[in-house]
This record gives sequence, structure tokens and C-alpha cells, in this order.
Amino acid sequence: DRDVTGVQTCALPIFPSAAPSDCARTLAGKRRMRDPRFADMPDKFWQKWHAGLRNAQGPQDTHLGGPSLGQTGVQMSSMSVVICAYTQDRWETLQRGIGAARKQMDFGDELLVIVDHNELLLARCLREIDDCIILANSHHRGLSGARNTALEKARGPIIVFLDDDAVPLDGWLTELRAPYVEERVFGVGGHVRPYWCQGRPGWFPDEFLWVVGCSHRGLPSAAQPVRNLIGANMSFRKTAFDSVGGFEERIGRIGDRPLGCEETEFSIRLTQSNSNAVLLYNP
Repeated sequence: DRDVTGVQTCALPIFPSAAPSDCARTLAGKRRMRDPRFADMPDKFWQKWHAGLRNAQGPQDTHLGGPSLGQTGVQMSSMSVVICAYTQDRWETLQRGIGAARKQMDFGDELLVIVDHNELLLARCLREIDDCIILANSHHRGLSGARNTALEKARGPIIVFLDDDAVPLDGWLTELRAPYVEERVFGVGGHVRPYWCQGRPGWFPDEFLWVVGCSHRGLPSAAQPVRNLIGANMSFRKTAFDSVGGFEERIGRIGDRPLGCEETEFSIRLTQSNSNAVLLYNP
């Protein structure tokens, strides 16, 4: 659990000290996916994906709820960025995450903050945070219920989930948005690395980073389909939830209880329902 170990996550790409070229990478030099579901993907898809990454300076025509034409003429969908929060102990990183996400929003994007059954935190958010939609969790207490609350209110065709202790860096939304030009892509997630507040334990191997909700050794080093995405930094088409329902509220993190796997269950349910659906991990 990230609270117990003193970990904060830093969402895609890596650390605030990363070079600008690392933060705004293009996919021109990345290996093509070897998954058989991508075997018949034409070169046009990769050209559109690369073109989508060049749209960061803004679209020519923006509106919420549908695709917009970016500078390259590629249709880019608007996004609803969702941050779920449950404690004031993460107020600093919550503010940093909101600020970093807001700077990257384009194409009619919107930002939602869902407060999980914490009246004091809700009041503080309403009082101190501007330019975003702030809502109380109207479902069962827990991360799954908070995310499902967002699904009922979000208007964008792509839903992005960012944890309240994760801080996205430059290029984050661009990297998540671009692959959706391919209709078979139903979800896109990014790399998550830990920021160890009190130093990383010497015995803690990279293979165990999944325990604290971060990218672990063994995940692909280039864009590849995966079974499930990492909850701190993931996105899905809204139609995926319309098709198979939301997150299972009988599982998932509840306050300080180190539970999880609601995104894993949803990802598996989605791909079992639609065998052509691709969940893309884009490190």
C-alpha cells in the first residue's frame, strides 16, 4: 500500500526532473505491436497515431463530447479527467495533480474531482479548487464507487483516471489520447514510477512495484497490449462502461484498506465481452 510504504506515484512519463524530450516523447521510433490483434493494422494507423502526438498545441475546432480536428487534421476525442480523493493527507499531491492535468487539457476536455465520503475534504475542495467539477461519491464508499460516480457525470467519450497521489508530467494526456484514433483501442494506460518519500527499502525489488500500484519489471518496454492497466494512470472509452458496466464496488480500495484489483476485474470483463478490444500499455 502506498500510504504504508511512504510512496507517492508520479504518473506518465516519469519524474519531474526528466528531460523535456523524455516527457514529450513521440512514438515514431517505437516497435510495432506483435499482438495478433494488431497484425492487420495498416501504416495509416501508425501515421495517425504519430500525427495525434503533434496536436498538443491545440485543436482548430473544440467541443465536448465528440472528436475535434487537431492541427494535423486527425480527429481527436475530448477527455474527462477524473481524480478520486478520500483524505486531506494527500492535499498537496492532489493540488499538484490537478494543476498538472489542467495545463494539458485541450480539445474540450473536462476535469472532475470525486470526494469519497469525506465532508471536510469536500468542503475544502469546493472552497479552494476552481475550474473543475467537484462531486461527492454517491455510491458505496471506496474507489470503485467514486469512479462510478464520475462515470455518471462525465461527458467526454474518453475517461481518464488519475490517482490523488499521482502527478502527471508534460505529454501525459497527449500520449493517452493519441492511440484512440484506432477504433479497436478501448483503453490506454501509462507508466507509473514511485517517488519514495523516505527512501526505497534496499530489499524491495522492481518485480514487487505492482504492490504499491506502480509499473513493475516484466511489463512491456514499448507500446503493447496488456491484460489490464494500472489504476493510477489509465483511460477507457466511455462506451466500454456503457457495454459492460462500471467498476465492481464489492472490491477495490476503501480508505486506508489496501485492497484493489477493481481495474483488473473491469479490464478482464471488458475483453471477455469484446475479444477485439485492445488495452494498450504505453510506457
